[in-house]
Amino acid sequence: MSNIGNETTPGDGAADDPPGHDDVREVEIYLRADPGPILAWVDTLCEGPAPLAVRTHGGMVTRRGTLALRLPGGGVGVCEALLVESAASGFSSLCFTGEALPWPDDLSCARAAVSAIGCEVRCNAAAWQPGDDEDDGWIAVTRDGERAIRWRSA
Repeated sequence: MSNIGNETTPGDGAADDPPGHDDVREVEIYLRADPGPILAWVDTLCEGPAPLAVRTHGGMVTRRGTLALRLPGGGVGVCEALLVESAASGFSSLCFTGEALPWPDDLSCARAAVSAIGCEVRCNAAAWQPGDDEDDGWIAVTRDGERAIRWRSA
């Protein structure tokens, strides 16, 4: 899980931050799976249809849209979702950005994806900060368990 807009702090007078900006969270996971099972899982999370518009640019296929995700304990959280197919080393990137998400962090989302799809999922163990080594702090999650890995995702 990471906060968007880490360059300013609450109350610092940043004029560009929209109201509630500090409440926006991002959950991102990388799945070793074809888009079909990923999209089918995303569809099961939604209240209503999960329309993700397809765009191809420079050989990269992305799907983006606004979703209404069912939240634990009831209710719905509206978020932006982005699926980038084959984003890194045979993994597709799936990112959810919103104020209310069904998972508290990337690892919880990865566990849910593994449970639903059965594929290997990778995520950051903690929120990435500027200056962090991008290869460290990754967790690989499979049905066999979780393990810390060093992974160059880009």
